[in-house]
Amino acid sequence: MSIATVAEYVETEEIRALVATLGVDYGQGYAIGKPRPSSMCLRELPRLVAAEPSNALGSEIPFERAAGCEHL
Repeated sequence: MSIATVAEYVETEEIRALVATLGVDYGQGYAIGKPRPSSMCLRELPRLVAAEPSNALGSEIPFERAAGCEHL
């Protein structure tokens, strides 16, 4: 199976490095981005998609960034 994994509570750079070495695909937490209201994420989404036109609509990258999740 090819299932992406997400580590939550990535609060420090040390935790970020550890979960990356464990093979976790994505991380979410204070080390990556502070919590934000969903309205702010939705406002940022068009800008993120426009900034990466090669990834627009077919990729999760802009959505991950808007949600404060990052590929490790």
